[in-house]
Amino acid sequence: MISMNKTKLLTIAVAVLFLMNVGVISFLLLNKPPRPDGDRNGEGPKHIIIERLRFDKAQIDRYDSLIEQHQQTIRSADEEIMLLKRKLFSLLPSPDPAKEDSLIERIGTVQRRVEHAHIDHFSGIRMICRPDQMNDFNSLSHELAELFLPKERRPQ
Repeated sequence: MISMNKTKLLTIAVAVLFLMNVGVISFLLLNKPPRPDGDRNGEGPKHIIIERLRFDKAQIDRYDSLIEQHQQTIRSADEEIMLLKRKLFSLLPSPDPAKEDSLIERIGTVQRRVEHAHIDHFSGIRMICRPDQMNDFNSLSHELAELFLPKERRPQ
C-alpha cells in the first residue's frame, strides 16, 4: 500500500512538472519581445518616412524599390567589410604592419562607399518628393541620423 501511494505521488508530481513546462514554453513563445528596430509595430524608419513625407501609393512603390536597392548595396558592403576584418584579425598571431595598414585602408574605402550609398539613398528619397513635400523632407533630414539609431540609443 505504501509503494502504491509513492507511485501515485510520483505520477502526480511528473504530471504537474510536465504541465508547468508546457505552460512556461507556451508563455515564452507567445510573449516574444518586440524587435529592437520597431518595424513590427509600424514605427520603423520606413513607416516614419512615409508618414512624415505623406507619400502616396506611387511614391511608396518607388520608395520600396529604393529600399531594396539600398539594402543590397549595404549588404554587399557589409560582407566585404567582414571579409577584410577577418583577414585583418588573422594577422594577429604574426603582425605585419604593412598588411594591417593596407587592410585598414581597404575597410575605410568600403565604409566610405557605405556612407555614399546612404547619401545617395536619401537623395533618391528627395527625388521622389513632390514640391509640396520638400519642407517636410528638409525637416526630416535633420533627424535622419537619430531615426536609424536603435531605439534605446535615440535621443528622447
